Amino acid sequence: GKTKNHGIELTLNATPVQSAGFTWDTSLNMAYQKDEIVELAYGKNDMTDNGWFIGESIDAYYDYKVNGLWQDIPEDQAEMAKFNANGHKFEPGMARPEDQNGDYQIDDKDKVIIGNKNPRWTMGWTNNFSWKGIELGISIYGRMKYMIGGLGNALTGYDNIGSELSYWTPNNTNAEFQKPFYTTSGGDTFSGQLGYRDASFLKVRNISLGYNFDKRICSKFRLSNLKVYAQAVNPFS
Repeated sequence: GKTKNHGIELTLNATPVQSAGFTWDTSLNMAYQKDEIVELAYGKNDMTDNGWFIGESIDAYYDYKVNGLWQDIPEDQAEMAKFNANGHKFEPGMARPEDQNGDYQIDDKDKVIIGNKNPRWTMGWTNNFSWKGIELGISIYGRMKYMIGGLGNALTGYDNIGSELSYWTPNNTNAEFQKPFYTTSGGDTFSGQLGYRDASFLKVRNISLGYNFDKRICSKFRLSNLKVYAQAVNPFS
């Protein structure tokens, strides 16, 4: 097959403030990258079994899109009845997959590309402040425009019953996950699709605070320089 990859990277280094005794240095780096399948072994035909599609990323998520959970209300009961007439076994509290073609059957025709595994944007921002021997450094980094999967919880079997999750019950209908099933023989076929999440983030990676001793003090101990510092890694994670 054939692929193409394109992107852009921008780096900016600056000293916004430089005065008597105080300096602020900053460095910003941003990058955008997108890969795309141009051709496959079968030419311009998609290879759905591998999740490869012409014009899409190699690492795209190809799966059912889920629109929350079925609820025990008349509107949802009426919709579930139409699906169950075609062999499904939907109940209130189960994952609600989107019927893309409107035939009331959830099959491979309803799978769509729901996201990308690799971030489109990455960035890093470092700031260093110095004043009379005191130095403060703050580093921020982020990744944007991508998804992660695998966070769905089947809630089946005895090992998962005690999990502290927001799962559906008649008294907790705005839950994040589907209702539990207490045997390994049943379950919710589409519950795994509840685990897709937007993984974009921007966070402080490092904070460091240090002090450089005066040269006169260092010379007394026959040192060229002396610095004490403390740092916090991922302080807000």
